[in-house]
Amino acid sequence: MKFIKSIIPALVAVLAVGFTACSDDDDYTAGAKSPGAYFAANLPKAVTETPDKNSFDVPVQRTAATDPASYEVSVDDPSGLFTVPSTVVFDGESLSTKLTISYDASKVETDKAYPLTLTLKNASTYGNSVYSFTFTKALPMVRKKAGPEGLGTYTYNGLFGGDDPGLTVYYEYNENNPNYRIYYVENWGGGTTFQIIMPDASKINSDGTITVYVPVQDTYATNKDGDAVWVADYYHFWVDTQGKTPEEMAPALDWSYYNPETGLFSLSNCWYIPGTTSWYGNNYEFLQLNGFPDYSVDATYSGIFTDPKGAASAVATVTSGADVNKVKTALVQAADEDAAIEAVEKEEVDGIQELKGGSTDNVLYPVSEDGVYYIVVVSYDGKGVAQNGLAVPVKIQLGKSDWAEWGQGVMCDSWVIPGYKLTNGAGNPVTNEDLIFAVNLGKSTQEAGVYALLDPYGEGFPLTASGFNSNTNATNVQFTIEGDFISFEPQYSGYTDDDWGDLEIGNTEGMLVANNPGASVAAIQAYMAQKGWEATYIDEDGFLIIPESLFGAPGIGDGSFGYSWKKSKTTIIMLPGAPASAVAKMKAKAVAKPAIKGLSHTMANKAIGADRHQKQLNPFAILRTVKLK
Repeated sequence: MKFIKSIIPALVAVLAVGFTACSDDDDYTAGAKSPGAYFAANLPKAVTETPDKNSFDVPVQRTAATDPASYEVSVDDPSGLFTVPSTVVFDGESLSTKLTISYDASKVETDKAYPLTLTLKNASTYGNSVYSFTFTKALPMVRKKAGPEGLGTYTYNGLFGGDDPGLTVYYEYNENNPNYRIYYVENWGGGTTFQIIMPDASKINSDGTITVYVPVQDTYATNKDGDAVWVADYYHFWVDTQGKTPEEMAPALDWSYYNPETGLFSLSNCWYIPGTTSWYGNNYEFLQLNGFPDYSVDATYSGIFTDPKGAASAVATVTSGADVNKVKTALVQAADEDAAIEAVEKEEVDGIQELKGGSTDNVLYPVSEDGVYYIVVVSYDGKGVAQNGLAVPVKIQLGKSDWAEWGQGVMCDSWVIPGYKLTNGAGNPVTNEDLIFAVNLGKSTQEAGVYALLDPYGEGFPLTASGFNSNTNATNVQFTIEGDFISFEPQYSGYTDDDWGDLEIGNTEGMLVANNPGASVAAIQAYMAQKGWEATYIDEDGFLIIPESLFGAPGIGDGSFGYSWKKSKTTIIMLPGAPASAVAKMKAKAVAKPAIKGLSHTMANKAIGADRHQKQLNPFAILRTVKLK
């Protein structure tokens, strides 16, 4: 069994390099809509017909349909086997027509690629005047369902956001080349059929995956401004549409891949507006085929928790897939990831904890000395066979706190409390003034500009005694301050709901950072300004004001929140160093906000469900405008 390891940091580093390449070009100017005919940029690079055919059509567009018109066509045909009309004709009402190319099928060899180049005279600069492609006569394609069921769930992270389950998925191949496969996802995106190419199904990468790619294709969807949106993987987006050379983009060739053991396609996609320099960033999207067991495991290290007696524990959140029967996890010192996983699998270390599969658990690992450790998680099936293993490296320094004391502040919380019913003793909904409580703040000893609310939802939090929170572990809420940019990235709040599980908090800036890795602070600030979204800021009284307090269950695959309070969203934090008189000002600021309306003690808006996530426009996809050569 092949084990997964700690590979995410390396992937993030590669993506960061990719984004750097997007911002240093400044000479490209999109073509104007000049009159004339043109070839669309998303025409296929290879045309295939079955042996019984003797012609094929090439679509041609024009920018205006005012009168009948014809345009001269020339052809470069090294084989001399193809007959191409010398003109392409439009009637008075059509914006598109077809150029029919004929050939003698008996003279065209099967499975041989013939190059052809068509050139339009007096073409529009809006599109392409030249179309180069190859033609192949091939045996009929064989169609098979993808995976055991021929169904799958697509996770969007571009123009759309969220999961779309129950989509029909199949693939086709030529009997002479069964390892070259074209996968199709029906009713995808804007309602079209989405294509994924697997160049060689027999070529297995060292990590057990198979390289795939997403060709340039029209999504037949539009953004909020009505602009047509296309999609391609990162490599083909830059090479096929933006003029980058294959050599420049070679590192991105294997960024999209398929795992045949789990049935998961991981696609490094770009959504963009053709004919412009506007695009929605490079985000991973996923296609999970049905019928594959989910033996996945994940672990997120939170830090060190010290109990009242001074005993220290490393804290992590461990998640396992729906088909996992049980999980073994431990904190291990070992030479490398493989050795750490093997030690847990063979039970060669002390302190192994066993968890129920298909769940999310907050786990404490006792630790007594400094060092580099691995948080190891191994999943097992119903027969007790190890399936997947993960080793997350962590550096533990018990003698040094991760946080230096910054001081005590005061918070008016609009993250957690507004989602729960709380009265002021008279049976009336509380106002924000009732929700003000003291918080301790710290500065990171590891990284400049990083701060934290130290266990804000523990002792002293108004709801702690209510019994709503089923988690009792101390949890810090981190944030960064970079000039006038303040970001609370989506993170576990320390609050766990009986029905919804672990809940996350964040702010708008943090959401944009999380959903757009590699985006600059300037790009995020510009996007927020364009949308009219108020930024988090520190005012003249030393209050950190968070206009959009995002709170809820983690979204399904798109990094967003499944639930967000819609009324009193503003959280106010009085930072350390403010005079005592500032507390009165804080109360004045708080009560100036609307009273909080109580909800049930379980999370509101139970109807969140899958429907909310199906093909929803992704509100946090940054539309980037870059200048290209």
